[in-house]
Amino acid sequence: MSAAARELRGGNRLNAKKKNRKEKIFIYLFFLFLISQLLLPFNAKSLVAAWVVLCFSAYTSLPFLFLLFFYYINFFFFVWLRCLFGASAFSLIDFALCSCFFFLLLLPGKEKRKEYIDDACCKASLMFGELVCGPPGSGKTTYCEGKRQFLSVYDPTRPVVLLNLDPANEDVFPYPCDVDVREIVSHARVMEEEGLGPNGSYVFCASVMERNMEWITRKIEEAVERRLRDVVSTAAPIATSSGLLSTRAPYLIVDCPGQVEFYLGSYVMHALFRVLTKQLSCSFCTVHLVDAAVSTRDVATYVSSCLLSITTMIDHELPHVNVMSKWDTLSAEEAEEGETFLRASHFMAEDFDRLWKKQLRRRRREHRRAQMYPTGSTDASRVDLKLMEKDDTDVEAIDLERDGGRLYHYSKAVMDVVDGYGLVGFQPLDVQSQDMMLRLTRQIDEAIGNFV
Repeated sequence: MSAAARELRGGNRLNAKKKNRKEKIFIYLFFLFLISQLLLPFNAKSLVAAWVVLCFSAYTSLPFLFLLFFYYINFFFFVWLRCLFGASAFSLIDFALCSCFFFLLLLPGKEKRKEYIDDACCKASLMFGELVCGPPGSGKTTYCEGKRQFLSVYDPTRPVVLLNLDPANEDVFPYPCDVDVREIVSHARVMEEEGLGPNGSYVFCASVMERNMEWITRKIEEAVERRLRDVVSTAAPIATSSGLLSTRAPYLIVDCPGQVEFYLGSYVMHALFRVLTKQLSCSFCTVHLVDAAVSTRDVATYVSSCLLSITTMIDHELPHVNVMSKWDTLSAEEAEEGETFLRASHFMAEDFDRLWKKQLRRRRREHRRAQMYPTGSTDASRVDLKLMEKDDTDVEAIDLERDGGRLYHYSKAVMDVVDGYGLVGFQPLDVQSQDMMLRLTRQIDEAIGNFV
């Protein structure tokens, strides 16, 4: 829970008393205004009305001269009504118009803006976030920056905080990071000063992060408060049923490291996730990214990507969304074939065999080109084409169940396990595509129940 939310909760009674006192003042001014308009002589009405308008100007953002000018327009309108209808009818019309004018004085102003901020601080007690995981090079950092930019346009009332937990990220960071773990530990510096290798440095960084969890949570709370006030001060008021600015709950995007040492050799990530969940009242969703060009390269790599997704799902024990990133790097033919790879839990046996034979044909063609390239023969392309056609015919005649080999049988058995879970499916993602980002954002919000 952020400091602003704790302070707000601690002062609930004081705020309630202030609100009741302000409501009483408005009620007293209301009756004073009406009584003055109905009972006082005609000359004294304008003086009392000017004093009441001055009091209301102090509680609202409307200028005093504007309110006074608006009142005198109505005042001369009252004089015209008095001459037209007489004194008795004028009293009833005067009462009705004065009531309408009074409620016009209750337009939102500075006090309403304070209510917007208080309402946003109340929502700071509940946070949502996503843990962006995946192997190195899957586009996690690019996705984090793309998600921040997308939410700033698609949902500007949602305060977004970015947390970098990867101590080995590049020195020149591609996005403004609100909380950066490299302020306390850097992978390159650990390798240089401690004389450790890459894997040992990751374990060392994990231990340092584990000892500084309070620093991380404190920095997140400070960043949340800054973002809340930035959103409230810059966003235009939005009309809602409650009349307040519809500020969304803070949203935390965590750029997790992709190295397996943080998950198998240390419990720092699991401990940190629990601390963030309990202390910040944050509901997380794991967003697991895999490179579309790599995972769809062949069936065996795709099976390993599915296993990695299931492992992350079981390890985190959180709502989970699998994403195939860098979808724009696929060609039109590969993207059409890639639709089959998106439904891992419904990967049919015929699709498996068809894709396996397709990769066999591609590998044989690549092997044939590698053999023909150094010869420099002028008839190489024609001979190569004939040999490729022969290879394609041979591949189609292969009985995979009998001649598929160990890798085929092992991959198919593992794919049966993935199909047995019935939980693995992928969302295609091109960070520059608004439709894909919107579809993914809605799915993540539904997974964690982010409807606040």
